[in-house]
Amino acid sequence: PAQSLRGITEGIMNSNTETFIQGDDGFKTCAKYCFKCMIEREQAHNADYICFYHAYNYAALVYEIQGTIARVLYGLPSSSPPLTRLLRGPFLKNPTMNSLKTEFPRMAKQDHNPKFRALAICTSLNIFGIGTEAPPMTCFGPGYGGGDPPNYRNILQDLFNNLLGPNTTININTLLDDLIRIGAKYNLATQPYMGPHALGGSRQLTIGHMLQIFVRRTKVDLLAYPCRPMGVPFKQTLSNYVRSGKLVGGQARLFAHPKEFLGTDIISYHYAAVPEMCSPEIHSGQLTRGALLRDIETSMYSHGVFEDLTYLRERIHNCEQFASQRPPVKPLQKKKKSRRS
Repeated sequence: PAQSLRGITEGIMNSNTETFIQGDDGFKTCAKYCFKCMIEREQAHNADYICFYHAYNYAALVYEIQGTIARVLYGLPSSSPPLTRLLRGPFLKNPTMNSLKTEFPRMAKQDHNPKFRALAICTSLNIFGIGTEAPPMTCFGPGYGGGDPPNYRNILQDLFNNLLGPNTTININTLLDDLIRIGAKYNLATQPYMGPHALGGSRQLTIGHMLQIFVRRTKVDLLAYPCRPMGVPFKQTLSNYVRSGKLVGGQARLFAHPKEFLGTDIISYHYAAVPEMCSPEIHSGQLTRGALLRDIETSMYSHGVFEDLTYLRERIHNCEQFASQRPPVKPLQKKKKSRRS
């Protein structure tokens, strides 16, 4: 059976669905359809993968920007999911989940420590949210932020500073203003992106987003561990934890190395609490996810972000050790017109 359905009776499933999916008819229809897809995908991947659920809200704009950059640089399909981490620099000192776990006991605020958050994400192991801080059904509507949100504008600022290098001629503040306006237009929660240079933002309630992430069973113990609240690890491995009980529940921390998320051992699917954000449609005139990604990509092209793709790939792979001097971009040579005799 699907991971989330192991040990779950039909009565519990129906009761949880009716209890936690609250809202108008449009939201309920969207939510029930998304959860149906999640269960079907769990069943389809169950033999070879373990499933994780990552709920979020404020991080949506950062994730979509990073996913858009990855699509342009690596030629990924337009249907690719958002990307939780893009730069590999933070992973240079902690290249594995085991190295992060070794350092964890010395981290102030545990998994709320900025260093931990740069490397791993919080996940639940059951769609019904048994034994987890962020039950997927409960968090589907509003999303999950994990306490007071950080200044996301600073996060975007750091992303583009590292990506573009110290000698960029791009006005990053103007670029951020444009991207934040786009996020607000599509009703992403942009309140934590509001800074001295921000010109607009959504004041609406947060809209929930969710990633359903499948990690290959042969790799899962290298990339994830089961835990208590605040990321405190259990002693057993994730694969043993999932096998050991009649019910599969609780939470886990998942190593978010972009090499793994862009590789073949992880499959991700994106869902959202409004139908438009589930749609790849671009030309309908509605505020769909497809149109959002088009506008984000167009904005970055217009600001010159994708001027030198080779340079950007190198910055992503080794942004902490890359040479500080950005090579100049050679101007295009105009062809001389031949004189007619």
